[in-house]
Amino acid sequence: VGIGTAPKDRSPVGRLPNIEQPDDLVTRPGQSARPAGLAPIGQIWPLRARKLGTRDEAWLYGRHPYPPEDMDPGAYNAAPEDQQADGYLAGDEAITLYHLDPDHPCFETRLPGMRARLYVHWAGASADQLAAHDLVCDTLWIDAAAREAVLVWRGVLTMPDGADWDRSKARLGLVPLGAALPDADGIRAAVAGPPEAPNPDAIAAMEATRKAAMATVAAG
Repeated sequence: VGIGTAPKDRSPVGRLPNIEQPDDLVTRPGQSARPAGLAPIGQIWPLRARKLGTRDEAWLYGRHPYPPEDMDPGAYNAAPEDQQADGYLAGDEAITLYHLDPDHPCFETRLPGMRARLYVHWAGASADQLAAHDLVCDTLWIDAAAREAVLVWRGVLTMPDGADWDRSKARLGLVPLGAALPDADGIRAAVAGPPEAPNPDAIAAMEATRKAAMATVAAG
């Protein structure tokens, strides 16, 4: 009851959408509203498929397995277009969820203000280099029911000439935003450190963020 709309021409009753675009709400019978949703968009759906480029015989025999030259990189993005951000996430963005929590109409929190950093020791017969690389955060996935958020950081590294992949080492860490890159001794210590030892500053910052978020929810 209350989820359908009956057209005036007596055609079959259509179901109203459960989720609507805030600027395109259904307000009258027979209105065609833009699709809205919070789930990933499948690669074969028109919204993404049209970005895959021209995959004809010329591509198959002349360029495959590489993507078509007219492919839009946005084809790799599974998020609905209204939930795609320009550029990368900083890592300290504020988050406000309306009507996505059964107990709280408005849920507010903030990302922990941390950055993923990769420490690398390239080893080899003619290469012995240390490097620290700040990764970029390009994905935020929110599970409102579990009150959890997942962040994905990515990066691309170029192996130096003469480096031995089997002898080289790398370790991933979390550092506060704005933290300076370490010197060679700092990188060497980070790479050699035990992987089970978390960054205490990162743990403290994330715990403070979690407590602040829960306090906001409790106050609401």
